[in-house]
Amino acid sequence: MGDDFMGAAQSSKAASGCVFRPKRLFIDDEHLIDIEGKTLAINNQWGFPSLPLIDQIISAVPNAKISYKRVAESE
Repeated sequence: MGDDFMGAAQSSKAASGCVFRPKRLFIDDEHLIDIEGKTLAINNQWGFPSLPLIDQIISAVPNAKISYKRVAESE
């Protein structure tokens, strides 16, 4: 699944003139999410403002095993 996703994402980005940066995504097979006939990868460059969207994904795809926790700044 991950290899298929990588190929499709690279083609899609190239067609739109954008650069595909796989290191910015969770793209291992266990991290990809299938929803409504599409495969999604979550960007690993997110922060506090992204949490509402992450919460929506968690609600929409509970079997995706997505979770997060706040970590103290000193950690």
